Amino acid sequence: MIPVFATYFGELLKEREDPYYQISLTVEGHACQHDVLYKVFGDLRDLYSSSMLYGQAGMTEESKKRQMDACVVGGLRGGRSAVESGQLAEAREKAFAKTRKPIILTKDGIDTIYPSVQEAARSIGGYPCALSKVANGKRNHHLGYTAKWTS
Repeated sequence: MIPVFATYFGELLKEREDPYYQISLTVEGHACQHDVLYKVFGDLRDLYSSSMLYGQAGMTEESKKRQMDACVVGGLRGGRSAVESGQLAEAREKAFAKTRKPIILTKDGIDTIYPSVQEAARSIGGYPCALSKVANGKRNHHLGYTAKWTS
């Protein structure tokens, strides 16, 4: 079957559903065809398709189905569905909430409590990694701030 995005086929795209242009392929064969199209026409989407299909070669049928279902949902919405609906931001927030620890920064004798090391670093223009090292006792200070985890 001619790929949907294969604009390099020009007028043949109109014949996409014609059985003449459809053949049965294994997963490996399908990947190989995308490889050839990438090498001939240079469209990165063919490279991505072949990479995904080569990854499927050793998978169980159930795993392939789950992966394809996920690809279809992302592909139908152009890969932006999670961002538009807020799901990606919500998932990221939940992941951070599980690992977030409040931190106290001290400079010139003034203590300030932040909900997370990322928030603290953002407010002082520093780096989360460096603040974590200070709080864990591996560094003395970062940008003049000392840090400790709240209990």
